[in-house]
Amino acid sequence: MPSMKSIRHLLSRAIPLASVALAGLLACILLPPADAADPAGIVLGKTLVANKWLWARDGRDGMWRTTLTFHSDGTISNPTDHHTWYWWVVDGRTVHLQFHRNPGQPSVVDLKTGMTLAFTADLMSFRGVYLPDPTSPSATGKLKGPSGAVIDEAKIPMVPASAPAAVAPAATPAPKQTLIEVLSEQAPNALEWALAPLDQKIPSDIRQNLTFLREDLLDEAAKKPTAGAEAYKLGQKLCDELLATLDERDKAVVHAGYTSAQAKANIVVDSQALEARRNYMMSWPQYKREKDQRREIQKEQDAHAALMKERPVVDWADRGAQIRKIVETLYAQYREAARRSR
Repeated sequence: MPSMKSIRHLLSRAIPLASVALAGLLACILLPPADAADPAGIVLGKTLVANKWLWARDGRDGMWRTTLTFHSDGTISNPTDHHTWYWWVVDGRTVHLQFHRNPGQPSVVDLKTGMTLAFTADLMSFRGVYLPDPTSPSATGKLKGPSGAVIDEAKIPMVPASAPAAVAPAATPAPKQTLIEVLSEQAPNALEWALAPLDQKIPSDIRQNLTFLREDLLDEAAKKPTAGAEAYKLGQKLCDELLATLDERDKAVVHAGYTSAQAKANIVVDSQALEARRNYMMSWPQYKREKDQRREIQKEQDAHAALMKERPVVDWADRGAQIRKIVETLYAQYREAARRSR
């Protein structure tokens, strides 16, 4: 049987624990929903910057996919799009996006264009609707994982109170974008990445996206075509050309790396002729002259190595100009075939 001393000890520990449990229960009862507790969107803004987000067009796994990163300067990184993206918090569960061809943050938020992102209550996923037409194809996204970034509350980009109310996403699902339209929109971006300089890293999912898109085009043409057979034929050929360009770029990158390594290996100052002139009567001016000559040889070899390193870069730029003409001509033919079939 426990002694009175041990009983008192147990009671002294149990009472504080019960108080903590009761306080936690009261907190759960009194705590409002996430959006009600965060009407200004502070939590949403911090969550956006603190994480990376998976993005999919129409929510289809076979469609265009990428990863978005929200930055504290109000921009968004999208590795598959050369446009500049900007974001503003509207409220605890809504974010407004705008897309611009040229860099430079717009001074005025335009809630009539861009996209509205509506987040779930747990801020784990969202649905986006393009503006001004909420019936245009939508996008979906979900949290991917931490980005390691943080943002101060005062720096969270907020929609001004004077701005008109944001357009809410439509209650019914928007009609899906046809694959012909997806390729029309994404092909120019894919071409820019495929022809990017050799020292620029390109998104790893571009090749996969193009492969999926090509196969989906073939499926759509066979089962439920939305355009003429010529448009689908040219669309498949356009995807093949873009994939072939990516393959050629990979080979050029490998060649450039080998050439650079070979250029470094070839830098060997051959001073045999200089050393042959040495003798025991060598004076200080002669030694200094030899050092100067050795330095000049080193400079010449460094310049030659630098020229070798740049050769693949120049070759790729020339080849890229040729590829661009071919692909842009094919793209124009594809768009024309798609217009004729409407």
